[in-house]
Amino acid sequence: MNPSESAVERNPERRKPQPARPRQVMPERPPLERNRDFAEVATGFTAEMAIAESERCLQCKKPLCIQGCPVGIDIPAFLRFIADGDFAGSINRLKEDTNLPAICGRVCPQETQCEEKCIVGKRNQPIAIGALERFVADWERENGAVKTPVVSAQTGKRVAVVGSGPAGLTTAGELARRGHAVTVFEALHEPGGVLVYGIPEFRLPKEIVRREVDGLRAMGVEIRLNTIVGRSLTIDDMFAQGFDAVFVGSGAGLPHFLGIPGENLNGVYSANEFLTRMNLMKAFRFPDYHTPIHVGKKIAVFGGGNTAMDAARTALRMGPESVKLIYRRSEAEMPARAEEIHHGRDEGVEFVTLTAPVEFLDDGKGWVAGVKIIKMELGEPDASGRRRPVPIEGSEEIIEIDTAVIAIGNSPNQLIPQTTKGLETTRHGTLIANEATGETTKTGVFAGGDVVTGAATVIQAMGAGKAAAAAIDDFLMKRANAEEFRQYREKLSGFFLVDSPRRTPEERLALLRSLGVPGPESFLAKRLPQWDARVDELLDPSSLDMMPVHVSHAQARYVRGAIQSLPEDVKARIFSAKLGPTGVGEAIKALYLREKGVPLPEDFAVASVTLLDDVRQSVRVVVQDGGRSLTVDVVRMNADAEIVYSAVAEVLGIAHCRAEGVSAPRGDKAAVTVVPNGARLSDDATLNDEYFREQWPFLVDKVAEQEALADFMGAETSPDSYTVTTEPVSVVADNPLEMFHYLPVSNRANEPVFKLLFAKALPDAPAARARTARDFIVRYETAYGAAAARIKERWNAIEAVLATRKDAVENCSGMKLTEALGILKDTFRWNPVSRLTRMYEACIPEQWSAIGKDVWLWRRQKQA
Repeated sequence: MNPSESAVERNPERRKPQPARPRQVMPERPPLERNRDFAEVATGFTAEMAIAESERCLQCKKPLCIQGCPVGIDIPAFLRFIADGDFAGSINRLKEDTNLPAICGRVCPQETQCEEKCIVGKRNQPIAIGALERFVADWERENGAVKTPVVSAQTGKRVAVVGSGPAGLTTAGELARRGHAVTVFEALHEPGGVLVYGIPEFRLPKEIVRREVDGLRAMGVEIRLNTIVGRSLTIDDMFAQGFDAVFVGSGAGLPHFLGIPGENLNGVYSANEFLTRMNLMKAFRFPDYHTPIHVGKKIAVFGGGNTAMDAARTALRMGPESVKLIYRRSEAEMPARAEEIHHGRDEGVEFVTLTAPVEFLDDGKGWVAGVKIIKMELGEPDASGRRRPVPIEGSEEIIEIDTAVIAIGNSPNQLIPQTTKGLETTRHGTLIANEATGETTKTGVFAGGDVVTGAATVIQAMGAGKAAAAAIDDFLMKRANAEEFRQYREKLSGFFLVDSPRRTPEERLALLRSLGVPGPESFLAKRLPQWDARVDELLDPSSLDMMPVHVSHAQARYVRGAIQSLPEDVKARIFSAKLGPTGVGEAIKALYLREKGVPLPEDFAVASVTLLDDVRQSVRVVVQDGGRSLTVDVVRMNADAEIVYSAVAEVLGIAHCRAEGVSAPRGDKAAVTVVPNGARLSDDATLNDEYFREQWPFLVDKVAEQEALADFMGAETSPDSYTVTTEPVSVVADNPLEMFHYLPVSNRANEPVFKLLFAKALPDAPAARARTARDFIVRYETAYGAAAARIKERWNAIEAVLATRKDAVENCSGMKLTEALGILKDTFRWNPVSRLTRMYEACIPEQWSAIGKDVWLWRRQKQA
């Protein structure tokens, strides 16, 4: 039995929070065992421990813990999954917010971030959030359940990321999710930055870093190693090579030194060199690895931060007689994590506080032999808020050492700003960048992490990378949207031009008079875009446009109004002239035959024509033959993958989206409201943030289902195709997302909906727009996949039914069953004169009646 299932069975009260329950303590290897090897110190929660700890969470309505997380992880959400024993659900939810959960769960200082904000911690111990994050990340890896995050459709934009540390990896992952092509440039021979060269194996196993990096590669991220930006190539070179934006996350790898005599003696290391040799180059396994390191018997590490603790604990594992950590303030002022101080002391590190080095002593052979130190006392607080250490005169003494490691901080290397014109730095050498977006002083260049803040924590660098990725995406897509919108407007202005020869004003007047148009001069005097061209198309019998109603988004109503005002007999004559070229006449005759049981004569009369004021901008036609009449709606098709007949969707297992048109002349925006039978289309709703957030999931699901069906069928309709139906309410309202437009006109052939929709719906909320766009893509792809699988299953069932009627199919159609099945999808385009259509209607009437009664689609192109 799965341990999580067992735990859930034993705890029927699991859904009731247990905040007073004692906090679970992370199991650790014994100190005197672990201080002689580099295996991981903490062994992690068991499933039972994780469930018990997560059950302490109150699931606050306003969780402050999220505010304490630099990357904004929805902590209660992933804890809730753990409490329910759903570890897969937990890691999936967690990875929506972070690309590096296994790393964060090990090295982030949760006690000063999310756990410090935890409400449970006000009266009891806070939830062990970091340990739980590590647990589900490890569970995913150990159970082979690692999933590559969903990547959006490619945008065509390229981003260069300088540095593969936590900031760079986070930025790369976030941008890859958004569909950008990302290339990471790393100076070292292995990706990971400080995660591989700075943090010891016993705190962060390097295999975990490699797996996280492999996850990014699976998302399409390219990583180029051994590339020093500023030497191998510059940022300007990157732009010249076609990158659209650059993120600098090169960290702070330039070590600070004490500035005291003897610092250049052999045996004196910076923490950067010492830890890089040990962690990245595996010097502790020399000669199995080729990098040596000299570690003596008496080691002193200078500093009090996490890097100093890492250096001291690493040195301890090399088997010296002693390791002293020398710090000029008291232990209370140490910036290192309390957990690291606790581990160091347990393992045998000796803490020497309120002590500062004065000089390193030479053994006469160029090696360090000791350090002269001076005792300190704490004075007034300095700029950091900590009490300033003050030397005590006459307290100097000498400590015998043969190895020294200096860990008092780092600064960014100046190679990149020195080789990049326009990239400015502070007096501390950090890049000047917007704290919220990472934008630097050079257009298109963003930065985050230690290169901006100076040496800080892994999670802070990740937070900066995540924020910068959102800003880069916004920067790229604003550019892309602006360019696409410009191109779209250019296309729009030309899209409605007709190919027919232009008539002279005199010719137009003569034709209008012959048609009986009253006041033809005033009719031609409209000052509207493309008006003359539309009149020419109106008058051209060979024009494929039934009525010239698709002028532009802004002017369609006025043009329709002008045409609608024509006398009935004039509109009827114009419409009748178009029946042959468009094929609509044949479709109306087939529909009439089906409905009335008798054929229409070849020269049937059009009694009336009405331009409907509906979302579809359709034309209602009444045809007559003696005492019988039939009313049909003619709708022009304008989207490549549009499904407008509900019956096919029903047969293939999709609940179609019926549309009910509602007119409200006061408004000027189209909108969709979900109603029990589908969608209500109105033009008086406002496309605001609240409305959009409420409705978009339903609409996206419907779009995905329709397009999955369209793709499966290969159903394409062109701007010269029409739907002719007697039941307009059964017509699916185009693509439901197409309703998010300023005017309810049907021509959307060139509308870049997926790019412009969110800007229209959320014009003043870029963060919400970006977030919703990402959610849109994920939901769309999920719904599309589910619909495609369901359609295929239903289609197989249909083929199986037809196979049982093999003889009837072959006898009726005169073709082999395999050939009939091969073109069966064409049947669903509802060409009423199709031989295959008639065959199915005759041979399998019960199946045909279920799928063929609602709507007929006439395609002008001839089909076999």
